[in-house]
Amino acid sequence: MPPMMLSLTVMLLCVSVAQGHEFYSGKCPDFSPMRNWDWERFKGDWWAALKMNSRSSCIRYNYDIDEDGVRVVTETKLLPVIGRFGVPSAVESQGSLSVRPGGPSSLMEVVWNTGFVSSANAGLMGPLLSDTEYVILDTDYTSRALICSCQDLNMGFFAANRRSCALLVRPTTDYVPVVLPEEYTELLVKVTPDLALDLKRVRQDDCGDLESRPSLDIGHWWTLARDYGQSVATMAAGWF
Repeated sequence: MPPMMLSLTVMLLCVSVAQGHEFYSGKCPDFSPMRNWDWERFKGDWWAALKMNSRSSCIRYNYDIDEDGVRVVTETKLLPVIGRFGVPSAVESQGSLSVRPGGPSSLMEVVWNTGFVSSANAGLMGPLLSDTEYVILDTDYTSRALICSCQDLNMGFFAANRRSCALLVRPTTDYVPVVLPEEYTELLVKVTPDLALDLKRVRQDDCGDLESRPSLDIGHWWTLARDYGQSVATMAAGWF
C-alpha cells in the first residue's frame, strides 16, 4: 500500500476510534440536564476519570470560546494502538457546541471535526441521523462533572443510538476517583441502568506523550482524507 494511502487509512481508523461511542438498541435515553448551569464557571480544563466505551488513556477536555465566539470542546487523549503505525499516540479533536433551541443551557448539540456523519453533514442520510446531543447532567464546577452525549440512528425497521457518558474531574483534584460517586450513579440509573455499569476507569497516571509530544489533529487529517478521496473519485470519473 502506498505510504499516502496507508497514512490516510490510519487517520480514518483514528476517526472511528476517537469518539469512544458504542451503538445501543433503541432511541437515545432522556438525559436530565442540570438546572441553572453556568458556562463561565464550567469552562476550562477537565480530565476524564471514568468513561464509557473507550480504551484510550489520559482523556482530557478543554472548554473555551474560539476566535469566532463559538463555544468549543477540545479533546486530547492517548491512543496507543496507532503508535504502531509510526503515528503519534496523542490525538486531538474539537467539537463546536450550541445550546439546543428551547432547552436549558446545559442541553447542547455538538458537531465534531472528526468527520463522523451527523445530520448537519449527512446529505441524503440526514433524516436517518439526529444531531448529537451533549448534556451536562451535574457539576460542582471546582472538582467534578457528569456529562453524556448521544446520537440517534433511525433505519425505519429498527432504531439504534451511539452514546457515551463520562465523569470529569478538575486537574487540580488531589484524587482521581476509580468508582462513580453514589449520587451520580443514582442520576444515571434514573435514565437507564446500563449507563452506570458501562463506565470504566480512564488512566491519568502515564501521560508523558500527551504532554511532551505534539498531538495529531484528527480533524485536519480527516479533511485531507476527504479531499484526497474526492480527488480520486473525480479522476476515476474521467476515465469512464
